[in-house]
Amino acid sequence: MRPGKNDAELQTASKSLASRLHHRVSLAMGLGVFRVMKATGIIMGVGAPNESKTLGKTMCAIVLTREMGFIRVYPIPAENRFPVWSEVHMEIEKGSDSRHESFKLISFSLGASIDDAGAKREILDSCVIKSGMDDPMVYQNKLRRSIFLVKPTWGDVEVTLSQKVPKVSPDDEECGWIVTQGRHWMKPYVKWVSDQGSKHSSHLGGREIYEGIRNNPHQPWNLMNNLQVMNPDFEHWMLMGNTKKDRNVWLCVHLHRLKKSVGGSIPLFSHPIIGGNSAWPYSEQKDSNVEIVDGHPTLFTMKNMTSIPSLGSMMQAK
Repeated sequence: MRPGKNDAELQTASKSLASRLHHRVSLAMGLGVFRVMKATGIIMGVGAPNESKTLGKTMCAIVLTREMGFIRVYPIPAENRFPVWSEVHMEIEKGSDSRHESFKLISFSLGASIDDAGAKREILDSCVIKSGMDDPMVYQNKLRRSIFLVKPTWGDVEVTLSQKVPKVSPDDEECGWIVTQGRHWMKPYVKWVSDQGSKHSSHLGGREIYEGIRNNPHQPWNLMNNLQVMNPDFEHWMLMGNTKKDRNVWLCVHLHRLKKSVGGSIPLFSHPIIGGNSAWPYSEQKDSNVEIVDGHPTLFTMKNMTSIPSLGSMMQAK
């Protein structure tokens, strides 16, 4: 872009670029053709391994990109490192998965990781979906999209563990230490409530969750301590994705948590991964989330009041 453009022109140009890119992706999907393309992003969640008859033990992951927002990449060999919050450089193409955000991973290399809590919080907050009066699952199902991120209120989140019969399969000689979801004896769930008041119980399908259970077979409830769901000093964000076989079934790919910020400082510059399009990282979204109480939309609640600093605290801050 030429020097001298003002912020409004830059935002318009960014929206135009994102719109054209989404249009090209949709057009290529409709025509059934898609060339190998390069993409760079941040790994935001990795699913626990599943077993495939043809590919063996593999995983899928959700990556955040500036150009396309959230995308899903697969298959990732289960023995590979693919750590959350790491930058990843990829070659991808459209594969057999028809979900709009899904891409087949051809190759990848890992870059630096994001370690700063402030940067993580800024990225997570910028990705929280705004679905108006619709529950986010309902909203994304209507749009036929398969990824979103929500920030539930503390006290509305609960983790449970259900026993199940493990899938019986012969121990494999190669990568036998990798336990797939089907061979685990427990299935973790997270109960949560959307801003619109809908209650959900979602499978916690993240790799770190199942590794936590595997590494603590006699004390699986240590998972609760690690997730900090009962700690009021922590904030949580849930990265959700639907399943390939049943698009109406959603699971939590990663439960992000950060200790609450005390300083409340505002960064001078947005993280470069954050897109300029108002709908980013989605193809479209509403202006806000509207809380539903007793079946009616609420324009103002006590929750709004608690988020507004008191006059006394403002005077003390000065």
